[in-house]
Amino acid sequence: MDVTVTSIMGGPDIKLIPHWVAHYRSLGLDQFVVVVNDPVRAEDYDRCLIAEGIKPAYHIEDLFFKDEIGARTRLNESTRSPWILQADLDELVVFDRPLGVILEDCIKGGYPIVPGSFVDHIQTEGHLKAVEDEPSLWQQFSLMHPVTDCVRHGYTPKMVLRQRYFPVKSGNHLYPDCMPDCYPAWQEIHHFRWTAATIPSLKYILEVWPDCPHRHEFENVLRFLGDPPSLDLDRLRELAPFVDPSQTLLEKWIGGQSIVKRG
Repeated sequence: MDVTVTSIMGGPDIKLIPHWVAHYRSLGLDQFVVVVNDPVRAEDYDRCLIAEGIKPAYHIEDLFFKDEIGARTRLNESTRSPWILQADLDELVVFDRPLGVILEDCIKGGYPIVPGSFVDHIQTEGHLKAVEDEPSLWQQFSLMHPVTDCVRHGYTPKMVLRQRYFPVKSGNHLYPDCMPDCYPAWQEIHHFRWTAATIPSLKYILEVWPDCPHRHEFENVLRFLGDPPSLDLDRLRELAPFVDPSQTLLEKWIGGQSIVKRG
């Protein structure tokens, strides 16, 4: 499969790297273009990526959000693959069938985009837990809930796979004008944002970038998590039901092992 996995990485959650790389290699993917966007931790990112057999393509010294489209376009141009799977460090995409089959369907049907929706993972007691090397992320953060959608007060679909020529969008999000181009089967983006790195990462961005266009959203997340920060499971149940594992692709994808828990 001529698919390149691309990502712009930064922030405190460096321990996600081995989990991220292992996941995408398990899908049969071995081409990666990773850009490091963290001047403070650049050497640590380089070391961890190289240990996984990935040499960072280049570094972005400033917060890439200041020219997000430019940064994503440059990333797009760093690969010659006809298909790109762009995933943030905290995103593990799970597909409903082998990736090669999906690509064949897209080519036959003329679909340049494969859409996906978030499934947030959280620790069983709602703690913002540090990521560890072991066990798997599925076990460390085994509850599933649409936390991101609740915080944003809306649905947050993304493009999980797209043809290289397709225009880059802010956040790699899926906007209404893209819908006619979408492959009809939606995939799952298992999202590991709610960790010990969430608070320091958001506070750092707000401190160094007063005019951040995402300031309202980031401040809303900080208020949502409270002080001391955590995810209140009872409050989450009031906002939306926890996700039943049997209604996701995950149990099928991991071979039927029941490693995810119900809320």
